[in-house]
Amino acid sequence: MADDAAAPSASDASTAPVLAVTDLVVTLRARGRTATILDGVSISVDPGETVALVGESGAGKTVLALAVMGLLPGGMGIDAGSVRVGGDELVDAPDEVVRSKRGGEMAMIFQDPQSSLHPAFRVGAQVAEAIRAHDTHASKAAAAARAVELLRRVGIPQAETRARDYPHQLSGGMRQRVMIAMAMANGPRLLIADEATTALDVTVQAQVLDVLRAAQAATGAAMLVVTHDLGVVASIADRVVVMYSGRIAEAGTVDAVLGAPAHPYTQGLLAAVPRLTSGDAPVQAIAGQPPSPFARPSGCAFHPRCASADDRCSTEVPALLARSGAEARAVACHHVDAPR
Repeated sequence: MADDAAAPSASDASTAPVLAVTDLVVTLRARGRTATILDGVSISVDPGETVALVGESGAGKTVLALAVMGLLPGGMGIDAGSVRVGGDELVDAPDEVVRSKRGGEMAMIFQDPQSSLHPAFRVGAQVAEAIRAHDTHASKAAAAARAVELLRRVGIPQAETRARDYPHQLSGGMRQRVMIAMAMANGPRLLIADEATTALDVTVQAQVLDVLRAAQAATGAAMLVVTHDLGVVASIADRVVVMYSGRIAEAGTVDAVLGAPAHPYTQGLLAAVPRLTSGDAPVQAIAGQPPSPFARPSGCAFHPRCASADDRCSTEVPALLARSGAEARAVACHHVDAPR
C-alpha cells in the first residue's frame, strides 16, 4: 500500500492517464425503484489521446461523462468505483475540489450550445467569464482580450465583432465553436465532447471536428468523445469503447474494433451504417430495442437481440477479457472466439 501512496515522479506524471475510471457503478433511484445505470465501467485516457464512447441511446455514455464531471442529475449517484483526473480522486471529494477541476483541469462541450449559452449575454462576455472563474487575477479587459483570441483560434471570423453578438445571432456551428472556446479557456488537461457535432450538417460537422483536433493539438489534452456516429469515431479517435446497457461490450483501437468487430453488438452497429457502395441493399438494423435499466435482462444484456445467444448468455454475465491478436482489444462475449 505504501507504493500506492507514494507521489509519482515527474516522468510518471507525464505518461500517467489524465482520466482513469475504475469499476464505476452509478445508480438511479426514482419512484421507489433503483436501477444500475453504469455497472462496473473502467476506462482510461492518456495525454494527447482521443477515446470515443459509442452505443445506442441509453447505453450510459453521457452518464459516464457527467459522472466524471461531477454533474450527475438528481436521483443519480456513484455507488462504487473510482474517478481520477490528473491523479486526483473525485469520487466523494469535497464539492470545492470538484468545482476547481471543472472548467479548469477538465471541461465539457455539450450537444446543444443553444441551451448551454445564456441568451441574454454576449458570447465574448461568456467566454471571458469562464476565464475569470479560474483566474481571479485576470482583469475584465485582459479576460475580454483573451476571449477574442480564443474565438479567433476556433475559427470564428471577425472575432472581435462576433464577440459582441448574442447566441441567437450565430449559426449552430458558430455557437458550437464558442462552446469549444469556453472549454479551452483554461487549458484543460481533459476535454469531454458529448455529441458535440450531432445537430450539425455534415460540412459544419467536419469543420467542428477540425477545431477539436486543433484545440487538442495546441494543449496536448486527453479527449473523451461521446457519440453515436461511427464516422466521427473513425475520423477523430485513437481508441473506441462500445457500451451497451451500462456495460462495456468491446474496447480497443479504432482499426481493430471498426475494422474487425468481435462483439455481435459492435458487428450490428457497423452493419446498420449506410454505405454508398451498398447500392440498393437495405440497412441491417439490429432487431429489438435496448433494455430499460429498470428491466435489464439476466446474463448478457444483449442476449435477447443476439442471433448467437445460448443458455449461458441468458444466465451468466460475460467478463470483459483481452483478446489475442495483432491489435489490442477486450471483448465481453461468451462466443468471442467462435467462428463468425
